[in-house]
Amino acid sequence: MFKVNRTHPGAFSRIGDRYNRLINPDHFLGRNALDSSWVAGPPLTNVSKNQDSYLIELALPGYAKEDIKVNLEGDHLIVECQKAHGAPDKWPTAIRREYSYDQVREGFLLPPNAMKDAIESNYQNGVLSISIPYTNESPKTIEVGS
Repeated sequence: MFKVNRTHPGAFSRIGDRYNRLINPDHFLGRNALDSSWVAGPPLTNVSKNQDSYLIELALPGYAKEDIKVNLEGDHLIVECQKAHGAPDKWPTAIRREYSYDQVREGFLLPPNAMKDAIESNYQNGVLSISIPYTNESPKTIEVGS
């Protein structure tokens, strides 16, 4: 049905996997700098289906509607978010930061029966909802000639 192509920073998680055993796990509030949980991961995503459409819901709290772009690139639906950096933080020196507003990029490979011209999206209360209608037509069969 859907294939999710997650795109997010992964270099530190790979480095952390390799070098975690060399770093004191009790350092800095119980975490080390290469711990993969420090890296912002992909948004939480739900994909569901009813009798006439697929529904993709992405949790994107803290973003404004203007920060979110939904693009169709061939058979790929791409969701990109990047918060515009404005005034500096009230507390510029973070002791512990578990979420960020870095760039988010999430990709979905659409199924062949998706109606690409009728895709709609809505952003409300921190959740981006994307409705993708589909047809119930069976695939076209091509006879093999001699």
